[in-house]
Amino acid sequence: MKRLLPVPMGFALLLLSSTTGWSLPPCPGSYDKTTWTDCVGKTILETGTPPDNIGDEYEGEFQNGKPHGEGTLRGIKNSKYKY
Repeated sequence: MKRLLPVPMGFALLLLSSTTGWSLPPCPGSYDKTTWTDCVGKTILETGTPPDNIGDEYEGEFQNGKPHGEGTLRGIKNSKYKY
């Protein structure tokens, strides 16, 4: 019985180990829809009203220059949505 103890302990250690090595890298520089893919970043979306079009803020994962995956959308009136 004592010989089987290392097997479940090793499995538990594997499951509880850190996954930071699997996370996405930071997006490079300022927002650019041609280079922000498979990365994590923060940008102001152009969803506001003219003339400045300042709108909601998105912080999270991007794919092909668009918010995609896990992230947080903050509205201009402090509303907050997590994806």
